[in-house]
Amino acid sequence: KKHSLMIAHGGLGGLETENTLAGVLAACNRSYWGIEVDVCYTADGEIVLIHDSSTGSVSPVNIQVEASTLTQVQSVPLYDFRNFYDMEKYGLKIEKTHTRSDLRIPTLKEYLGLCKRYCKTAVIEIKSNMNSNHIAYMLNQIDELDYREHIIFISFLSFFFRCCFFSIVTHVTPLSVNSMSDCDQSFHTVCLMRG
Repeated sequence: KKHSLMIAHGGLGGLETENTLAGVLAACNRSYWGIEVDVCYTADGEIVLIHDSSTGSVSPVNIQVEASTLTQVQSVPLYDFRNFYDMEKYGLKIEKTHTRSDLRIPTLKEYLGLCKRYCKTAVIEIKSNMNSNHIAYMLNQIDELDYREHIIFISFLSFFFRCCFFSIVTHVTPLSVNSMSDCDQSFHTVCLMRG
């Protein structure tokens, strides 16, 4: 429809390996309104783009993201899914064995930088149980780029929204939340809060 807004999933996972800068850049260079990615945190507290808690689905090397440092996570080779999706579409079976040296698991900050440069809304899906320190760190990275007005959070983890709600309220405006029930009442609108 004329007024529909399209969001690229996992960067542009149909053309490039999802949750990589190559996938995000592919989406940036098209008319998508927003770019969705999945995020988890590393053992040293960095926020990285990855769908699962381990790297086994995107790499021949399987490590646990939350138990590994950023350096370890970014040293993992990633499969090149461009050809895999094309072959699968035509019913041809190939093995996921080909990796690309230019692909690595990126940081949230790298993703946000591309979204800002190309004026795209960042749609961030929280995949792991982040604590309040991780959430504060993530919000600080967003604020460093002055990009809070262009962020949408999604998650199936209610704790994230409760934590994020308190962080946003405390960080942006002096509103007071008297009890958790107030937070619970506002819980469903948090994912649409932008700014």
